[in-house]
Amino acid sequence: LESLRNSVEVQRRRAHLGVREDRVLHMLFLGNPGTGKTSIARLVARLYKRLGVASKDHVVEVQKGDLVAGFVNQTATKTARKLKEARGGVLFVDEAYQLTQMLQRGQADFSGEAIDEMMKVMNEFGPRSITFIFAGYRAEMEQFLAYNPGLESRVKYRFHFDDYAVTELDTILHIKLKAAGWKLSADARAACAALIEEGTTAALRSRYNGRLVDNLFQWASDELNARIGVGVRGDELVTLTLADLQRAVGRFKQQRPADRIREAANGTEA
Repeated sequence: LESLRNSVEVQRRRAHLGVREDRVLHMLFLGNPGTGKTSIARLVARLYKRLGVASKDHVVEVQKGDLVAGFVNQTATKTARKLKEARGGVLFVDEAYQLTQMLQRGQADFSGEAIDEMMKVMNEFGPRSITFIFAGYRAEMEQFLAYNPGLESRVKYRFHFDDYAVTELDTILHIKLKAAGWKLSADARAACAALIEEGTTAALRSRYNGRLVDNLFQWASDELNARIGVGVRGDELVTLTLADLQRAVGRFKQQRPADRIREAANGTEA
């Protein structure tokens, strides 16, 4: 992302010298859910606005259902409406591979109309143009691009989002707690990373990434609410204990029975 910022900044300086460069800035974000793709898309929108590449810093987030209709000739209109909303900023197409999956299987689908509408404006330049960010799983997104060579030629930047390590999930939890005004007891703070590693499987962490932290935070706060009385005041209201976190981890696994069945079948259950 830093390299992209530098490239756009140099391009902007050349423009001040009268040198015009019409560069395609569309992107592919590859990775599992919860790895920060949407958050980075918002940073890209703010960056482009600050550098003068875009006229707005907003991100319009869509999935297949926001672009594709169920009847002939309605998809183009539906997609055009979203393109108009995104003009001057970023259109973030999450799980973009869903647009081509049925088509690649030879099944009837109107997604082709949505892709055609997007491609019509992908070669536009200037602050009022749209920056497209297509996001999804790595393998599926490669198939998405392969469906239409014109798409691949228009997407110049690829960013790979790795799964979070346990230490990173621990850091994210601490950051979110602090930002929300919450605290951890000393023993909870010291044991947090070990709880995540021992209480969840690698497969589960890969499937949820940052969303795993969101679940743990919410369920730990639920445990605190159930534990304390209405007469509690001060820091006790916002301090999560080791027991709260332990119960939250257990609660997470209890509410993912399908995951436990799959992990047991694969021999990966914790």
